[in-house]
Amino acid sequence: MVYGVIDNEGRQLALKVNRPGTVDPNCRARLEQEAALLNQLNSPSIVSFVEAGEDSASGLFCLVVERVAGVPLSEVVSRGETLSPADS
Repeated sequence: MVYGVIDNEGRQLALKVNRPGTVDPNCRARLEQEAALLNQLNSPSIVSFVEAGEDSASGLFCLVVERVAGVPLSEVVSRGETLSPADS
């Protein structure tokens, strides 16, 4: 699940968490791997890593990245559209 959030510094961020009660046992592992990889990368073509860790109250793993404005890719795909290289 992804939520749009604003941090204490006023930055627009995306908070990604593994879905509570998910039936996919690999969901958390994939999110942790995504966090580890993003933490190592620095490119204007990908979102910037901010922070990751486990919420002590819920046990959910959380990943925080910069928030990118635009239409969700799932919406573009569901409409049968394609993206130009400049828009992708």
